[in-house]
Amino acid sequence: MTNRSGLARAAGVVGISMAALAGTLAFGGGTASADTGYRPLEAGDLPASSTPWTAGAPTAGAGDPLFCLEGVVPDRGTVRRDFRTELDTSATQLIIERNSAAAARRTVNSLRAAIEDCADDFERQHPDNTADWVDYGDVAAGDGGHVYGIDSSNEGYTQDVHLFGVGREGDVVTVVVWGQMGRLDSAPVEEFRDTTGTAVERLG
Repeated sequence: MTNRSGLARAAGVVGISMAALAGTLAFGGGTASADTGYRPLEAGDLPASSTPWTAGAPTAGAGDPLFCLEGVVPDRGTVRRDFRTELDTSATQLIIERNSAAAARRTVNSLRAAIEDCADDFERQHPDNTADWVDYGDVAAGDGGHVYGIDSSNEGYTQDVHLFGVGREGDVVTVVVWGQMGRLDSAPVEEFRDTTGTAVERLG
């Protein structure tokens, strides 16, 4: 595993009030519920793809585990929105409301630690495969955002790339995961930084 950024490790977990969920799950058109005060990403906020993005409805719970975040995001207190294209590109946003800014900071640290450990963990779990990661640094939005990239190969036959954006505004945390077949050198990193910034700004 190679960390091509050479940056030091930062240090994650999660919790949206169940009382707010009824409003949270009716975001169509990107309007925030009066209960939550935040808005999820829309299809047009994601990096351009060769086929249009389709946004699913926000749902309660963490849903199926996301690459690198298995066991990190609790089901309770999480709202999820999935996005897809007609080809091999997909994305997911998780929005997590905690009970204090301090708890939200701990959540961000846990998420970032899981992402930073992911390439090593992947290679330990799959000895015939390889994974590299890059720390793309901070995003100036809300109380802070950060972007990472990971590419992985399956015994040299298939290659997948994922971008991760993690950020916080007050006591609300978001993580955005974008993925497709390919390598990091072809990933839309700058566009994804904009996506991450948008996601964090809409938490407030």
